[in-house]
Parts: sequence; structure tokens; C-alpha cells
Amino acid sequence: MNTFLVKNVTVVEGEVDRALIVQVVMQGRGADARFGADHEREVDRHELANLVAAGEQVCVIIWNDDNTFDVGSRVRRRAGPEEYLFSVDAAGNPDGALLALPSFIPTAPSS
Repeated sequence: MNTFLVKNVTVVEGEVDRALIVQVVMQGRGADARFGADHEREVDRHELANLVAAGEQVCVIIWNDDNTFDVGSRVRRRAGPEEYLFSVDAAGNPDGALLALPSFIPTAPSS
């Protein structure tokens, strides 16, 4: 299982439309191992929902003042005609962490 962190989102009509995600990667081995974030990648809500459906751990990123990060609320998806994404706290209760992330301007679609 991989861990992906949602860094920024764009919201359309109250739902996540696109997101910037990073994958958590291990650098080094043994006692010297450290975890860091790989390069960010822009995904649409369906790609993000597919990661969740595939069993990957998808969480909200929490940046600390010293430029380190913590793993926050988990991202879940609700299936349906228009599946949507939401975040849950440690007890599994929906919270607003995903929609509270900073927004970003999506890149123009490539033609």
C-alpha cells in the first residue's frame, strides 16, 4: 500500500474537482530512514477516487512551521452516479479537512 497526501484542491459547486497530491517515499534504510514527499502531481477527482478505491492510503497533508509534514484526516469516496470525496477523522467521522485545504489554479488541459 502506498500513501498519498492531498496538498491543495480546487472546489467546484462544493465538491473537490482537482487536487495536487504527493506520494510519501522512504529515503535511506534502517535507522537512517526518513520519509519525505515526492514531486506533486495534479489529478482530477476520479483519479483520486480510484486511488482510494484501489486501497491506497490517501490523506490530507498538514504542513508544520519547520517545513515538515504530518498525515491528517483520511480521504474517502462515496460511490454513486457522481462519486464525491470527503475526509474523515481518526474515529471515522466526516470532517472538513479536505475542503479546508488551500486552493490552486489547475493547469490548462493539454491539447
